[in-house]
Amino acid sequence: MYFSYHLTVQKNIKQGRLQSYYFDKNYKKFGYALVLCFGKKKYPIREEKFLEYFALIGQFYKTQKKGDVFYTTPI
Repeated sequence: MYFSYHLTVQKNIKQGRLQSYYFDKNYKKFGYALVLCFGKKKYPIREEKFLEYFALIGQFYKTQKKGDVFYTTPI
């Protein structure tokens, strides 16, 4: 069975499940990453996909920064 990582993450974003995100300079096996948090599940995103995800997040959420974490609220 084929698992589409980005399709799954984008579906969760569109369904209003994204709770927060942050940047991690040394995420395991990724290095610099955007880490999307859906409850206890975290999905790291590589730098070349950042703009795609920021556009998607901007369509569905308002964000508020507290410290180094961006908290999201569905629009």
